[in-house]
Amino acid sequence: AGVELLSVFMFSVRNFSRNSFDMTSALNQANQIHVDIVDNVDAFPAMGMQSCTCGDLERLPEELRASLARSKIATSSIREKSLNLSCAAYNTTYQMSRMARHLATAIKEGIIYTKDLTAAFLDEYVSLTECPPAELLLRSAGDQRFSDFEVLQCNYAHFHLGSKKWPAVGFVDWLRAMIEFQLNWPAIEAVKEKHDKMTSYGSGRSDPEQVIRQRKFLRHVHVANILNMERLAGLHNGVM
Repeated sequence: AGVELLSVFMFSVRNFSRNSFDMTSALNQANQIHVDIVDNVDAFPAMGMQSCTCGDLERLPEELRASLARSKIATSSIREKSLNLSCAAYNTTYQMSRMARHLATAIKEGIIYTKDLTAAFLDEYVSLTECPPAELLLRSAGDQRFSDFEVLQCNYAHFHLGSKKWPAVGFVDWLRAMIEFQLNWPAIEAVKEKHDKMTSYGSGRSDPEQVIRQRKFLRHVHVANILNMERLAGLHNGVM
């Protein structure tokens, strides 16, 4: 099926403490990329590509927030798609704290119960608010670290370490990473399947009421995300 989702770490929450000139240049470049997506949206159905974003977008400049939201909305009707996910004002630690506050509020309001926070439910929540589990993590510039990027999604990801800095990464580098991934994936997948069986063993039957609460809450999160993108894009003033 090919690559279904490509996540790009645009800006960490920590990047906002960097030199203002560097940050302004990077933010302007990111804004122009997403403005170009909207301006050339007619080309995206042929490519089968949809633009998405995650992170605390409220921390970004208003113009960039709007262009990120507009590019997501403009490409949202593409059905057979691969996702290009831009992670902005993001890192895993920060996202986990946001998730904890969101779930704590939902429990306090009686929307879900503490016992509803199962491993499967949390995995689905992270997939919905960020992205599904990753299979390949490509790290450029020779740094042997995650940089607090999609840590929860990389439990079973193949880690490819490249020596080039990101602007210099080209086709051959991607090809090398893909071949290395294909050689190692069968062993990784076998471990993942083994762990999945261990997790599901003895879990028992699902509680129908619990399933209903979980599905209702996740549907609420999905709708709230859509309305928030519309608000950021300037389509209306309210948010769920």
